[in-house]
Amino acid sequence: LIEQYILLIESIILNKKYNKINESLDKLVEAIKITTDNFSIDNYNNFVYSSIEIRILMNIALLISKFESTEKSLEIMNFCMKSVKPNEELYPKICYYLSYTYHNLNIHKNALKYSDLGIKYCMQYRNYNGLNLLYFRKAIAEYLLGYKSYIAPLKKCIYFCEVLEQYEMRDLLMSNCKKLYNIDI
Repeated sequence: LIEQYILLIESIILNKKYNKINESLDKLVEAIKITTDNFSIDNYNNFVYSSIEIRILMNIALLISKFESTEKSLEIMNFCMKSVKPNEELYPKICYYLSYTYHNLNIHKNALKYSDLGIKYCMQYRNYNGLNLLYFRKAIAEYLLGYKSYIAPLKKCIYFCEVLEQYEMRDLLMSNCKKLYNIDI
């Protein structure tokens, strides 16, 4: 378990700090192979995974969306979603990434569906980690679907950032709203 965490952290550093996506992916595959010798990206759906391995698989999906295809990433994300129970701590994070992946595929109804599922989890289990990002995904999905109600979740997103004193995140989200969607907050 510790070796898997170390490889996961090394992968994140390689990806985020050095932008070495292939090396980052190799670390993630190596991490899963610690417990599943025959694992490969092509046969990922033949195994049962622990919580840390689902997190690793989710990171694999995120990397695949950068260099292979968003569709393959979505396939792996959906597998991750089916592999966790709706009361598990990883559930809202998978919801967020599924929402974002559907957004990238311009399937905004599904983006809205998964942001709503993540928000519901956060409220039900009083786990507010990432709630601001889920509200952002919800707002953007509603905006792109032409719903006038998009402003309410957008405000919640911004207010939640402020409550948590995440001012850089707030400013980034507000900037993205203006730059990408011409939404002034």
